[in-house]
Amino acid sequence: MANYPKITGNSSAAKLDRPTGLDKQDFFQTKLTDSVSGKEYIYGVVIIESKGDPGSSVSISDMHIKNSDSLNMSTHEGAGATFRSNTTIQDAYFTLSPLQKISGGWTADKPFMGVVKADNNTEKVKTANWAVVSGSVGLPQAYYDAVGDGPLTYIKVNKISGEIDSILDATTAFADAEHIIPIYNHAYIEANPLLSGEYAAVLIKCDVTKGIFDGEKQNTLSISHDSIIHTTATNLNYSIKLQVNGENLFIFGSTFVGVDFTSASSISSPSMFRTIKHLATDSVTNYSWHAEDETNPLPYVSLNPEDNNLYTNSSYVNLIAPDFFESSTFHLGIGAAAGIDDTDIQTAWNANGYSFEEATLTVYDASALTLPFDFFPNPGSNKFFTAADTNIKFDDTSRLDGVSSFTFKHNTKTNSSVYENGTITATSVTDLQGVGDSLYQNFSATNDITSESLTIRGKQGETVIDKTVTANFLVYPQFTYGTTAISLYDKASNLETNNVKPISAIVHANDTYVKLNTLASKYCPIVDEGKIYKNDDGNTSGIISKHNVRINVLNDEDVIGKHALTSPNTYYRGAGTVKAFTATNENTVLADTSGATETTAVPTTSDKFLDYTIETTETVYTATNISTYDSFAKRTTSGVYQSMDLNGGFYTIDEEFRAPITNWQPGFRHGQTWGTQRIPYYYNVYATGKTYKTKGAFYVPRPLLHIAPLSNTSGVGTTLVKRLEFVGAPGTTSVINNINLGLTNFASSGTAVYRQEGAEITCSSSTNRDRITDFANNAGSNTNSQIAGAEVFGLKEFFGNKRLFVASYTPVSDGKGFTKLVYEDGNLAECEKTHDTANLTCKFGKPTHSANVKRANFPFTNSLATATLRGRVFRPYGYDLTCSISTGMEGVIPTDVFVPTTVSSPSAANAAHGGNNTVPNGLYTAILNGVSGAKVNILTLEPKELGITFNGSTEIESARFYGAEGADNFARREGTDIPVFYKNIGASSIANSAYKTVFSFDLFNLGLEDVLIKKVNLFDPLYIPEGHFTIKPASSGTPTFSVSSANYLDSSGSLIEFTETDLNGPNIAEISNGLFLKRTSKDFLEETVTGYTPSNTNIEVSFTVSQSNAAGSYFKALEIEYFRDEGITQNKKIADGSFVQRALTEKRIWTTRVLLKVEVEQASAIQVVDTDGTVVSDTGSFDFGTIIG
Repeated sequence: MANYPKITGNSSAAKLDRPTGLDKQDFFQTKLTDSVSGKEYIYGVVIIESKGDPGSSVSISDMHIKNSDSLNMSTHEGAGATFRSNTTIQDAYFTLSPLQKISGGWTADKPFMGVVKADNNTEKVKTANWAVVSGSVGLPQAYYDAVGDGPLTYIKVNKISGEIDSILDATTAFADAEHIIPIYNHAYIEANPLLSGEYAAVLIKCDVTKGIFDGEKQNTLSISHDSIIHTTATNLNYSIKLQVNGENLFIFGSTFVGVDFTSASSISSPSMFRTIKHLATDSVTNYSWHAEDETNPLPYVSLNPEDNNLYTNSSYVNLIAPDFFESSTFHLGIGAAAGIDDTDIQTAWNANGYSFEEATLTVYDASALTLPFDFFPNPGSNKFFTAADTNIKFDDTSRLDGVSSFTFKHNTKTNSSVYENGTITATSVTDLQGVGDSLYQNFSATNDITSESLTIRGKQGETVIDKTVTANFLVYPQFTYGTTAISLYDKASNLETNNVKPISAIVHANDTYVKLNTLASKYCPIVDEGKIYKNDDGNTSGIISKHNVRINVLNDEDVIGKHALTSPNTYYRGAGTVKAFTATNENTVLADTSGATETTAVPTTSDKFLDYTIETTETVYTATNISTYDSFAKRTTSGVYQSMDLNGGFYTIDEEFRAPITNWQPGFRHGQTWGTQRIPYYYNVYATGKTYKTKGAFYVPRPLLHIAPLSNTSGVGTTLVKRLEFVGAPGTTSVINNINLGLTNFASSGTAVYRQEGAEITCSSSTNRDRITDFANNAGSNTNSQIAGAEVFGLKEFFGNKRLFVASYTPVSDGKGFTKLVYEDGNLAECEKTHDTANLTCKFGKPTHSANVKRANFPFTNSLATATLRGRVFRPYGYDLTCSISTGMEGVIPTDVFVPTTVSSPSAANAAHGGNNTVPNGLYTAILNGVSGAKVNILTLEPKELGITFNGSTEIESARFYGAEGADNFARREGTDIPVFYKNIGASSIANSAYKTVFSFDLFNLGLEDVLIKKVNLFDPLYIPEGHFTIKPASSGTPTFSVSSANYLDSSGSLIEFTETDLNGPNIAEISNGLFLKRTSKDFLEETVTGYTPSNTNIEVSFTVSQSNAAGSYFKALEIEYFRDEGITQNKKIADGSFVQRALTEKRIWTTRVLLKVEVEQASAIQVVDTDGTVVSDTGSFDFGTIIG
């Protein structure tokens, strides 16, 4: 039994009464400062109170802190040595139940308030680890008796003159503290309900170990519970803002040639490259085209090779001195090229003069609050760098404000040896519209490398930071392609396979469909509205398209600044992001770049070339028929989705790449400097680049059914459940000695017992660690429950957090028998803590199951095991759990799992699965194509999202659950929990001598493809939450659950009933019957459960039970059957090679199941108190003040 202090009335332990009447603001909050480093820590105490009627209790199913990216930051692994002991959680801005950092990690589970210095020594510790001893140095026995071993630490509070003065140091004697506040680990609170009148306190820590910030930082404290909020009529979960203000320190921001090295003390640049034939650079202006000053225009001047100088005005350079400290980088000049005179480019192209290299170094204040700072560049003895801004001088200090930059340039001047058409013959290519073009194929190259360094210093106040910048210079000619890239011209480049859709009359689970390439920790491309496809890190994938391109180096004189593969609107002519990775050869595209480093590395002179895998990511993309968040994929007049590839079920976007055949030196035009490096010439004038075209394929979100309470005022609460009890399957009888067949009452009379307490036991952490031993001679096993395979409860303190099971019981005549224990994986258990005295017992019972259990081995009796029942037993609750399709035996193909409904020809059916007999409701796996002789349900117990992969693996499972990181409001495949929708009702719900209530739900489609509802079912649940053992109270009457309303409101305002409507039929025109679910609003997709727009597809479930002996819990399972009109299976290929849309009879019927609970009870109520002792609402806030890093 859990022990918590009373809010008031701890008669023998009065100091445990929760302090009230606090006059000091933020009393239960303290800021502690490291005496050596000055680092600050802010701790706050949050108090949860059970304020319900006597006899009620508050259960907390989940407490966690959610960061600003909606990721849970305090998911715990249990109360053992691995409890949340990781840097991500313990060093977050806010930490729930913070632990003490020690050498190599953190303490196991005791919340800690204090300072841990860099050497792991502590100071200013406030949490006391009291032993149960008498006197002022420990916790008196009466206090221990009041709270037991639930609290892991305590804080002490002094009271002076009616005002709470402070949280006292841990060394303060017990007698000197006016109040003692037990501190609990939140894992304990989640596992142990609070009885009415009790309170529990938890710690929250705020610090800036992960980095200082400027301004306000907000996280959210989430508390999920089963109670009504005190003094309100709501049972919403708490989402409490945690906020703190940070003060920033100077961060010397720096980027070099587009690479950020703010957090590094040095940087070595990526390479800067050179094209085949550069546009000639004028010797006076150092530009590749005619220059003029708008305020002092000069006559047109032809651009000339290095040995010509036609300028007679010696002050010309001063008149148009370029602003090398512009904030833009070189690539902005590319887009501005259209503003120059064509004749200038033609002259520069013909001149074929020298080119030079240059790059941009940017320095700035990278802290949250930008302030002026001193900048000091020191080039040392080298002459490589040239500062062109008179405001910045070498070996001198300049005062900078905002973002400032300067350029350096290579002093070597060389001539190109490659001409305008290169040295290879372009290969002809044709796009899908039959338009011809050409691309250069690969050829070899050489290069040369040099590097030099510049020391830079940034100073703000007393903070001084020195860094070293090293420049690497390389040369290269134009871009070329391998045969693989050329063969993909104008085709979808991100297809993993081009398998043609099988010729199949119906959808089969193991049919092979087109897949799209993906990277580690990413899904294959799904349009961004598919929030539900986020992975653990909260990332949806853009369109990841890849091909290889080669940069060639013909000689070491063809100088170029940078190849600009990843700059906007340069090589890639689109809005997506571009990354370049070094490829192993010209035709092998990197299959997985997750572990690769984005690179602008350079070829070696001996190699003469470098191959890149170019990865483009389009995160903003759509099909022409999907224009807004609130619309579905639209259909053609024939009913198929518009713009969709009928074979692959995907959509495409066009991608174009401009491969330059030259480079240039951008210049000064109309008073503006456009770039300061020799760069690839991407603009389409004279030196026209070669255009490489591909397509990027993507899916739209599949049909994704979701259930939500109709509105936040409907009174329906949601709690997440991690483990389930198996009640049993219809038609089977649970027995004591079979652990698989459901719960059993172990008591022969009286109150039912489902967890049976055994005899007193002992255990040892030194000898025979794998067992518990009877305390008394001849105690004997508890023959009802202590059998092999039974789960053992109540020994976590001694055996750790792993689940325990009975392996065997060995009696000892006139001695002490013993029970060997094993873990869930079958390995022998190991006792971690010795107990050798009396009073230790444990309980035995049928094993529990994870909420997303897959029961593949349940011992069915064939005559009972319909496809429906098999699905309900296999995976009880969740979304898109199982699917089936009704057909004749002739529709069965190898690997299909099928359940016959009728068998007219057993011999014909036998041949399909190779057995000797085929009976209705049996489960069979086909090894041959079936022939007529039976009606069957082809059953898919673990359906996949066909074509959709994660990390390039096989298709992801369709089944979705709750509890995934960042997925509080809807289910995703990473989840492990199932929702229980509940209503707590009391006297106000009595009418006509019965308790009555109604559940109201919206059905949402979170995808863009359509869901078509077939019917709604209610059935007695086979599984219920752990700790519950019956689907209704033993003494109550039989409750009535019924679907009182299930309809869709069409555009004309007419209600269309679908509760018992069977929509199976051959006419595809049925898709227009208005029963497709409408998508939810964008707000809901963005994970805000408040304020969403209800859909027009609703379900109401009514509950009624006689008032007599009604107190307790009632459960019912809600099941929805529906069609998912997936684009990938929407059409089938027929014999002539064309595609036609499948009829509904050829589509699979899917199931979603959720659990409903009605609690008839004395009302329980919860109240949360902040650091002032002030009651906080469910959407309130805790302010932690200001913290300095």
